[in-house]
Amino acid sequence: MSVQELKVQLCRVIVEIEDEALLQQIQAVIDASGETAGTEEDWGKLPESVRKSIEASLRKVEAGETVSHKDVKMKFAKWLSK
Repeated sequence: MSVQELKVQLCRVIVEIEDEALLQQIQAVIDASGETAGTEEDWGKLPESVRKSIEASLRKVEAGETVSHKDVKMKFAKWLSK
C-alpha cells in the first residue's frame, strides 16, 4: 500500500468514527508526531491510555512477541474472504 493509499484509507475510517474520546486520542497522536515529536513534553501530551498501550506494545516487541506484516495480511485475507 502506498503512502497516498494509506492516507485515503485513514481518512475514510476517521470520517466514520463517532467516538469523541477516540478522535481526541487520534488527534493527540497526530499532534505528537509533529516537528518536535519524540520529546518528553510530547509524550506527556498523549492520553494515559495511549501511553500505556504504546508501552505495552514496546514490551511485547522487546520480548519477541511480534507478527510479521506478511502473516497479518495472510490471516486477514482469509478472514475477509469468509
